[in-house]
Amino acid sequence: MNVKVSFLLATLLTAPLLASPVNASPTSSYQINKGTSVRQRLAQIRAMMNRGNYTAAKAALKKMMNGNLNSQLARDMYAECETAIEQQQEAIKLEFDEACESESKWELESFIRKYPNSQYTKEAREQLADLVLWQQATTLNTIEAYQRYLSKTSVFAYTQAANTKIKELKEEETRRQMEQDWRLIKDAGDESALSEFMKKYPQTNYLDQIKKRLNILRGIRCYKQGDASSAYSYLSAANEQEPLTGEAATYLKELQAERDYEEIAESNDIDRVKYYLNALSTSSPYYNKACNLYAILLAKQLSSSSVDYDYQLALSYVKDEATRTVVTSYINVAKVQRSTYVHRRKVLDRKQWWRTNLQVGIEGDFETNLSDNIGSDMFYSGGLMIRFGSYQQVVSMTAGAKFRVFMVNPNLGGTNRHGEDERWNVLGYAVGVPVNVRFNVARLSTRSRFFIGGGIEFGVTTIEKEKNKGVMNKSYMAYYPQIGVLSPNFEMTLYWKTYAPAPFSKNITSRGNIYDCKSMIGASMSIFF
Repeated sequence: MNVKVSFLLATLLTAPLLASPVNASPTSSYQINKGTSVRQRLAQIRAMMNRGNYTAAKAALKKMMNGNLNSQLARDMYAECETAIEQQQEAIKLEFDEACESESKWELESFIRKYPNSQYTKEAREQLADLVLWQQATTLNTIEAYQRYLSKTSVFAYTQAANTKIKELKEEETRRQMEQDWRLIKDAGDESALSEFMKKYPQTNYLDQIKKRLNILRGIRCYKQGDASSAYSYLSAANEQEPLTGEAATYLKELQAERDYEEIAESNDIDRVKYYLNALSTSSPYYNKACNLYAILLAKQLSSSSVDYDYQLALSYVKDEATRTVVTSYINVAKVQRSTYVHRRKVLDRKQWWRTNLQVGIEGDFETNLSDNIGSDMFYSGGLMIRFGSYQQVVSMTAGAKFRVFMVNPNLGGTNRHGEDERWNVLGYAVGVPVNVRFNVARLSTRSRFFIGGGIEFGVTTIEKEKNKGVMNKSYMAYYPQIGVLSPNFEMTLYWKTYAPAPFSKNITSRGNIYDCKSMIGASMSIFF
């Protein structure tokens, strides 16, 4: 049941009981005459109960029942007193609890005045004393006041609150002291003072500022002492928290530039060095060093394929004589390599030219005179040929030496007019030297060309048959137009050859002078290796 509701019910039930003090003596105000009858005594006790003095009534009833009074009415009245007293105690306890919970000095004092003899009065007085001590402590609101409360109280109702206040006041005192100490050292250049502050106040809100300030001071100190590595570590750490300004920023910029150059100086990546150099200001103390480094890397890349432009480019970045000496040495090596390369290239080109434009092969041909008036003549030859120029060029030429056989059959039918068999006669042999010039005028395929051209042939008779002495001239000359097909290793040619002078000088047959052989049609085939 709700405490408020219980209190209201108890008040209604005990309203007549609360008119007199609960702990009043049963005989002090309500003496019962022993000479009265039992009925009269019970009536007097009822009157006491009506006035709310249940404790005195209970005592009187108990005394009567101890005298062997056997009365049901007395027993009922006694039980009624016990119930009423219990209700009174519950109501008093409720008032006591409410007075304590109210944390009101007036409520506690009122309870004590109202119930000076209750079982809760002593505790109420203690609660009142505890409340007075607490109010004094909160009024002063000092660590000492709260500590005094804790040392004097016997109730400890506000112990947790007192400890909380003490902690808060100590933290506030620490904070005020920290602020005061911080104002004294924040702009100072004392590393030890900042370190001590950080140790003394490890939870300070200024921890990041202290760390940054310490990094700046240590970085500047290391920079001035020549410890570039430590100085860079401290200053870069401070810069990560917040961009530096002033002296520290200048030092960090110098250190960063030095580290960038050292990193580049260890690199052999010419593109990376070039990018670094292009981004570098000409006023930088590392500009000339970077130029020299780039010049050396350019010089190291020189080779047999390098030209004067490459040499001059490397020299254009040189900034001192020592570097010029190094670069020049690389250039000289590259020039020697190039000279060797050019010589080898020329030799190879010449070899390639000769391989491409000079070929040796063999050639065979035959010529015939098909005129019915003069009989049938067949000239055969074979020998070595040399070709100048390839099928891919516009002009090519061939020359060589061939052994030629001259054969004639004066009678086309194979017999003379007397019916006598008259076979082919070999008149003699000669060595001829042909020279041909051709023009490649059309492409037949990727590896063949059609050509037109002309040639001359000079010949010398080497052997003349004994039975035909006087027929062969000692030498002959011929010229001829020609057409044909040319490929890398093969040629086929058609020509019309005119002799002047002819190979023969006179007639030895029965049909007159038939050995003039002024014009011959012929064909040749050549294979080149």
